[in-house]
Amino acid sequence: MIRRANFGDIPRLVEIMQAAHDRSIVADISNLDVPATRGLFLNAIRAHGRTTEGGACVWVWEANGIVAGFIVGLVARYYHVTDKLCVQDLLFIADNAHPSAASALVDAYLAFAETVSDAIEVNVSVTDIIGPPERVEKLYGRKGFARSGSIWKRRIGQ
Repeated sequence: MIRRANFGDIPRLVEIMQAAHDRSIVADISNLDVPATRGLFLNAIRAHGRTTEGGACVWVWEANGIVAGFIVGLVARYYHVTDKLCVQDLLFIADNAHPSAASALVDAYLAFAETVSDAIEVNVSVTDIIGPPERVEKLYGRKGFARSGSIWKRRIGQ
């Protein structure tokens, strides 16, 4: 079941983030900042449904009464400097989800994005931080998203 996140979900959302971090490619060089993670979820849940700059959406996937995945989206100025808005995903973790659950999370995110009247674009992203990105890229393609550039990274001190 996909539903709006609530404040009571925050401990479980932090657990999911911790598990994702522990298997990420940065687990050996960084630690999850739990208070900051709690604060991120608190602020996003507080802003859920607001369709102006600073708004957000937080949808969770619940299986057998337990939150097992989520998507967080933010409303911001398009490229941070225009008079129009965009909706950008911030976090999407549904790696143990049935494909229909991951798809439903993206659908909920898109439905929210379509309510943002000043938005001219909705964006999604995927990286290799917790696994190969191909599965999520295929999902995004099925939802009508098209590739728009890429992310490049370089580790500091390496």
